[in-house]
Amino acid sequence: MNTENFNIAVSLPEEIGRLAHNRITHALYVTHGNKTKAAKLLGLPSYQTLTNWMEKYGVTGPVEP
Repeated sequence: MNTENFNIAVSLPEEIGRLAHNRITHALYVTHGNKTKAAKLLGLPSYQTLTNWMEKYGVTGPVEP
């Protein structure tokens, strides 16, 4: 396995957290803050699930990309 281009200093949970934060904020931006539509766009079952994810990943609302 060639690992010269693989940065092991980045932790997987941190990388997943950044990805989740970015995707959630973008979905909220695209849906003008509508949590139900954003949840559907992200493949989440409900706006309540999205709200839980927002809390977990520190998302406070939509952010312009």
